[in-house]
Amino acid sequence: MSSSSSAEGGRIERLIQRDGIEPAKAWARRTYGIYRSEILNPESFARAGEYRRRFIESCLAFKRFALQDARRSCEPHGAESRK
Repeated sequence: MSSSSSAEGGRIERLIQRDGIEPAKAWARRTYGIYRSEILNPESFARAGEYRRRFIESCLAFKRFALQDARRSCEPHGAESRK
């Protein structure tokens, strides 16, 4: 895991401990939207060099976390036992 996503993992973990899982997921979705907007903004520093990579890695960590249980709940009944 890269240092950026492990840093985001730490932030997410602290939010889960402080606020609970659902508020942490809501924060991850909001932050994902903010970061993504900055990546797409041609005037933002988030598009430049190493910053772009870090922002994208963070977006992936936020998205992965926010969708974590949603993917499991979409699986057909019994899919867990086939894995």
